[in-house]
Amino acid sequence: MESQCLQREESETSEKLARFHREAVEALAKLERFRKQRASLVTRGAIMVARGFQSLDELDEQECAESILMAEAQAVGAADVIDWNALELGFVTLTSLAGILLTYPDSSSGS
Repeated sequence: MESQCLQREESETSEKLARFHREAVEALAKLERFRKQRASLVTRGAIMVARGFQSLDELDEQECAESILMAEAQAVGAADVIDWNALELGFVTLTSLAGILLTYPDSSSGS
């Protein structure tokens, strides 16, 4: 009788542990998504500022227009040959982006 009671308690504890483990894995995945979103926002914000836009919506619109232009250029034979300087996009330099990202060290790391 006592053996059955211990076995039942062991089984219940094992089920609880499995549930806690699943919840911890889900929470860690959610935390990782939030960290990636934050890092993306910091990076996109830096690009937005460097390119002179006032909002991420403006940046998105410009990037969409650039994507359409690139697709059209490639459709007429300019595959992988784009003169970026001719488009006057004002890209962020790696130095300026690195300086901005160093302001937010947690956002550039994977943890």
